[in-house]
Amino acid sequence: MRVLIDRPPVRDGPDRRDLAARMQRDGAAFPRTGDPTAGTDGEAWPLTDPQRHPARLFDREIRPAEDPDGEERRLREEVLGQ
Repeated sequence: MRVLIDRPPVRDGPDRRDLAARMQRDGAAFPRTGDPTAGTDGEAWPLTDPQRHPARLFDREIRPAEDPDGEERRLREEVLGQ
């Protein structure tokens, strides 16, 4: 499971502080409980899957995404031969 911060970033203000608080809560819950959904108000985290490349996008709305940087990943794989 990868965590990505959506682009463009959230600007300074209440949205940014709320995002930071949610990222800290979610990030702290996993090592404490072993459950990546423990700090997410029940929102499911997608499981790692090398075929789908799921991720969780953190922005004004926190949401799962399928291969959000797929174009960059495919280019990197092509150039590096991986």
